[in-house]
Amino acid sequence: MEYLLKFFISYWIPLSLIMSFIWGVRVIHISYLDLSTQETSKLSYFFWFFYQFVFNFVGSFAGWVCFYILLLRTQSKLPNFIDFSWSDLLLFILSILGLTGHLPQTLYGLVVSIGKFAEAGAAKVTGSK
Repeated sequence: MEYLLKFFISYWIPLSLIMSFIWGVRVIHISYLDLSTQETSKLSYFFWFFYQFVFNFVGSFAGWVCFYILLLRTQSKLPNFIDFSWSDLLLFILSILGLTGHLPQTLYGLVVSIGKFAEAGAAKVTGSK
C-alpha cells in the first residue's frame, strides 16, 4: 500500500494533466448540444467547444487535486483508518466525481437545482405562479 501511495504522489502531476486533458477533449465526441441543427458560425462552435473543454478539464483536474490532498491526509492514517473525518469523506466523494468526469455536471446540476428552489420559494412568498 505504501508503494502505491508513493507512486501516485510521485507521478501525480503528469497523470492528472493527461487524464484531465482526455476528459476535456471528450467533449468533441460527446456533445451536450446538437449543434448541427442550429445555424451558428465557426466562432460560436469554437467558443462552445472551448467552454466545454475548460469545463471538463478543470472539473477533472479538481478531482485529481482532491485525490492528491486525500492521499496526503490519509497516508499516516492507513492501514487502521483511525481519525478519519467528514472532510476526508467529502474529499473522497469529490475525487471520485472528478476522476470519473462527473464533477462538473454534478456541480452544475446542484447550482441549477438551488436556483430553481430559490425561484420556487420566491414565487411562494410573493404569491406569483
